[in-house]
Amino acid sequence: MERAVSHLLEMAAAARAQRASFHGTQVGVASVVASATWAHVRRRIGEGALGRPARIPDPDQAMDRIREVFKQIDPTGAMAAECFADYARKLRPLAGASDPLASLRDGWDSHEAVLSETVIEPGDLAHGLRSAGLPASFHELPEPVGDADARWAVASCPLLRQRFCVADLAMLLGAWEEDDIDEILAEAAVLTGQP
Repeated sequence: MERAVSHLLEMAAAARAQRASFHGTQVGVASVVASATWAHVRRRIGEGALGRPARIPDPDQAMDRIREVFKQIDPTGAMAAECFADYARKLRPLAGASDPLASLRDGWDSHEAVLSETVIEPGDLAHGLRSAGLPASFHELPEPVGDADARWAVASCPLLRQRFCVADLAMLLGAWEEDDIDEILAEAAVLTGQP
């Protein structure tokens, strides 16, 4: 997730002929948001999200959404077409599965145990970045990213590639709606001391 967010920020900066921060620095900042997304997903699962049918994106609606997302940085539609080609590869196995969340549901207790040992809490991650002299928020990047661009990149990150990330899982759980994204970004902002 964090790499896709960074790549989107780079694509937007390039389209505007602006400089972007180093990819790895942006990945570090986006990792705080990814960790907040994991926390959000785990809360939603705790509230029963795995007991509901998966929300598999409709390919036609996904194509429309991808066109909308990328038109601001590429009005020709070439980026959207390339992104949809990758995204469609991710959708095909989901659409063909009778229950794409079945194995996760069946093994959730063991997955949760692993996650609790491996996923760093977003506040701890932000503290670690700052302790290393690195930025922990989009505003602190050497080439600062505004709220609108940060939200655009975070909300759009699952649409970029065929790789499955925590944002895709949130989408399948019905936990990647506009309010969810706002909640995740607000949590990350609080944890990084942003207004």
